[in-house]
Amino acid sequence: MLVPLYPHTVKAPNSPLVEEVEPILETQIFTENATQPYIGLYATNASRWPPTRAPNAREVSVIVSFDGTDTSVIQEDNWLLAGIAAQGQDSEHGGCYAIDWGYTYGLLLNGTESDPFVHAEVHEVHEWHDCLPGYSIVVSSWKASIPDLHVSSYVNLTMKWTDHPVPGQSDYVDYYATVNGQTHHLYRYYAAESANPYFMVGTEERYWGFIPLGNTVKWLQFFGAWSEYNIGTTGWHSYLIDPSYKKVGSSSWTKISFAYSTDGENSYFDNVFRWGGDPYNDVDASYYRNYVHFYPTSDGSTLDPDTLLWSPPTPPPGGGGCPDCHPRSPTLFVWNGSDFGEEFTFHFPGNSDVTLHHVILQDSLVPLGKNYLLRLRELNHSISHIDFVRLYVVTPQGELHEYFLGKAIHSEFGDVEHLLLHDDEDRVDLEQFHDVDLRFKIPKSEDIFFFIFEIQGSTEGS
Repeated sequence: MLVPLYPHTVKAPNSPLVEEVEPILETQIFTENATQPYIGLYATNASRWPPTRAPNAREVSVIVSFDGTDTSVIQEDNWLLAGIAAQGQDSEHGGCYAIDWGYTYGLLLNGTESDPFVHAEVHEVHEWHDCLPGYSIVVSSWKASIPDLHVSSYVNLTMKWTDHPVPGQSDYVDYYATVNGQTHHLYRYYAAESANPYFMVGTEERYWGFIPLGNTVKWLQFFGAWSEYNIGTTGWHSYLIDPSYKKVGSSSWTKISFAYSTDGENSYFDNVFRWGGDPYNDVDASYYRNYVHFYPTSDGSTLDPDTLLWSPPTPPPGGGGCPDCHPRSPTLFVWNGSDFGEEFTFHFPGNSDVTLHHVILQDSLVPLGKNYLLRLRELNHSISHIDFVRLYVVTPQGELHEYFLGKAIHSEFGDVEHLLLHDDEDRVDLEQFHDVDLRFKIPKSEDIFFFIFEIQGSTEGS
């Protein structure tokens, strides 16, 4: 049942315009030819192999942007979509008549409009029919144009299962979009009574009965680029930031522990169906924890499927006990209003300088007076050589502002601010359990969407 919150024939001033539209997204069964190119990531709570289930989710969310995109590179009959691709199972059907539900919710930029809009679809997927590969139908498709949503905007998209207030009635999926700090409740989709009211998380091996089919089912995916056909030129950009979910029964967001890349040839959301169907060739990505930037390349390089985009290894004090992580790395702590909380462990790959980034959520870093306080600590049997550090703020409008380092105090050597300002030959050395306290000046009061911490350096082990 399709129930838009705002009829498309009526639009209040400065409110979103919601319209039911024809579906545009393809789900490809493995016996058919691939068409639409697709590239993104899938979420797991453990390493990629063996496959693992995670607790089911009631909400999923991600920040999406096309910031920096030249809209003229998208053809008139083409589009660029980025967002969430989730899967939910059905409670009454199994065996040869298994049904799954596919939920997509993304930011879409087409070749005829200058501003993006959101687009969502629900697919009723008959995984098997008479024990043969089945078919898919679209039961919901809509779009919403939101005031002040532009190419440079960063929009937070959220899908949420909500209990129906009347016992025995089917639950529904609510769709939210936050733009420029304002949250819009765009749409309500009433699910089939047999649909399980949650989104699946994790991975599972593909099977036909007891026959292994190879590859894995990737239930919760976040796609960075999905198009009618490959745009085929440089000039566009797509960002996925802070993909998260709320577990069933939980009120707090869970970060994606392990994120791996996928493409249309590997994007299975059940045993036989996959999103899109074709790889998005000549598209690569830069990435660090909770952040992926997809972009087209001019040299033909393409992000390989199952590339590890990030993982959560944090070595214990003294090193060791973490076979999957580099043993030589500084840890970032941030002032949370009462104490320095552990935020992230950086992993320099070796003795040569590299520049790394980490996204800090707005509510994780609390100002103290007119400063933001951060701390770098070396927890391992190694020496980190830090060249420079920087803190950037991204506003809801997509503007990037640098907050300048005002003070840097080393636990052994005192003031080292002058050594951390520039990309040069000067370094600050961090031995085991040494700290550097960083103070960044807040130049003015402004809305903050998230922070980006930048560090350049290297390590040498003991």
